[in-house]
Amino acid sequence: MAEQSSPPGRAIRILDIATSIATFLLAVVTAIALPLAIYTATGSGSLTVEAELAEPFFIELFDGRRVSINEAGVSSYENFPIGDERATISDVPPAEVTVSVQRSDLDTRAIALGSIVAYFAASWVGLLSLRRVVRAAAVGHPFHDGNPKHLRRVGWSVLAIIAIDVFRVLLLNATLESDIAVRVTVPGTSRWILLTAAIGFFALAGIFAEASRLRRFEEATI
Repeated sequence: MAEQSSPPGRAIRILDIATSIATFLLAVVTAIALPLAIYTATGSGSLTVEAELAEPFFIELFDGRRVSINEAGVSSYENFPIGDERATISDVPPAEVTVSVQRSDLDTRAIALGSIVAYFAASWVGLLSLRRVVRAAAVGHPFHDGNPKHLRRVGWSVLAIIAIDVFRVLLLNATLESDIAVRVTVPGTSRWILLTAAIGFFALAGIFAEASRLRRFEEATI
């Protein structure tokens, strides 16, 4: 007699629909973004990079007061009341700028293209692996033997995105041509969020592997 599985619960059905929609949307974005990235990498399209002004620089207020930031990131105040320099401006946040990449700067454009391709590759591996786990649960096999492997792939995909981001920033800072001194950075909070997500997927992989082992043990003893 064939084994019958119970219908999936509401949460799994929602996850199944959500991963299906995410797969469709990623396919649409990939089909649109990759040709545009290739077109831009050849120097034909416009490309901008978000960056910060590199020290030293200064900020001058309309009333003549000035805050200067030296190479070490230390602020100095000019034309402020003595003793009250930090009463109004206690710290100067990074000065964010948008740098237009020159058409002749093919190195930076190639790095941007390579980063986009790598981002999409990691995203596809992670999303398809996650979809396999959800589909296995949807058909009644949440602790399928392949699920731990798929969850580890999701974790590795998230770590790959972090690594891609790090190398992209390093390479852009080495190749970006700008008439002012800038540096490309990535908010540290985003990396910590991705790292936490990766750890979570690896933890789930371990839990699913143990559940799969217990299931096989139970089946062998029946």
